[in-house]
Amino acid sequence: MSSSFSGHDVPQFKNLRDAKKLIKKFEEEWGLGRDLKGKERASELMELAIEYGRADVVQALLKAGFEVNARVKGGYTAVHLAAQWVNEKVAHVLIDAEADVNAMVDGKLTPLDRVPEPYFDPDPYFHIVGDPSRPAEGGLDSVIFDDWDHSDAGREAQEKRKQSQDVNSKFIRVLLAAGADPAAGKRPLVVEDKVSKVFVLSQRAEQNYPSLGEELLEAAQAAAMKKSAEKHVTARTASVLYASGGATAGASDAETQLAGSRCTIS
Repeated sequence: MSSSFSGHDVPQFKNLRDAKKLIKKFEEEWGLGRDLKGKERASELMELAIEYGRADVVQALLKAGFEVNARVKGGYTAVHLAAQWVNEKVAHVLIDAEADVNAMVDGKLTPLDRVPEPYFDPDPYFHIVGDPSRPAEGGLDSVIFDDWDHSDAGREAQEKRKQSQDVNSKFIRVLLAAGADPAAGKRPLVVEDKVSKVFVLSQRAEQNYPSLGEELLEAAQAAAMKKSAEKHVTARTASVLYASGGATAGASDAETQLAGSRCTIS
């Protein structure tokens, strides 16, 4: 189940003694003692470990008790940061520790939202025709948008983009396999067509990840079915509570409140 965040949580360690030893060790290793002095050192260290791809440090911090879904700078979780740096090894470590791959920041940004756009260099796309110093009135008619040019620069840019797409696609597959919902977030990879009411690829996915098409649609459908099932279970629980006239053992406050306010269950 995804969680939303607004504000700033301070990551907490369960095993503070071991955590302090690890922090000191890695601060000395990276020469960070002065830089991290007086800050939330555990949070800072986790951010640095992810940025530099140190899956071993991430794992060590988790074993020492760093909460895998704790919020760090900006309200992001470690998985958000792993997505930002497209670090597959770190993502696997976090997912193995039961990281929430659908965690949201301010109800908007998911880890999938944080995956950067693939490399794109627009220069090889533009071809100058006529006199570029005298564009036609009303627009840049002397500049046309075309396919990749056939120069070495064009071929190099195309190859870099393909490599970037491959790396990002592989990372996205890791999140999808862990249950990430591509239809959630601020920049979804899958959207619902307003007319047909079925899932279709977003413009972002069509432009950047056409090879992931079927996988994205299947993941979105699976996430939708899971949400529907969870909603049905909640409704059934509320129905039982309402019929019994109150809360039952183990029922949450939210379920009890829902039972008291709902008169009919469809």
